[in-house]
Amino acid sequence: DVEAGQEVEITFVYGDGDFDENNPHIIAIPDYGLETGVLDRENPEVTVSFTAGSAGEVVAFTCIRTACVGHAPNLQGGTIVIQPGS
Repeated sequence: DVEAGQEVEITFVYGDGDFDENNPHIIAIPDYGLETGVLDRENPEVTVSFTAGSAGEVVAFTCIRTACVGHAPNLQGGTIVIQPGS
């Protein structure tokens, strides 16, 4: 959870080092028009930032790459819930 109007910084870390092959991901936060670019063994960390919107908003992030080895499409992801500011 984050507060409305708060500056949010998220670092995505590549976690597929146990695969025999490189398994790139591209994480997107569509509501804010953000994408990480390629996240893989050569680029293992990518940080994005945005200003949280309105209280009650649920912001989804997900992998938009359709060819992730060993994962169903859009498996990597989550949500951020925006709370009222203090």
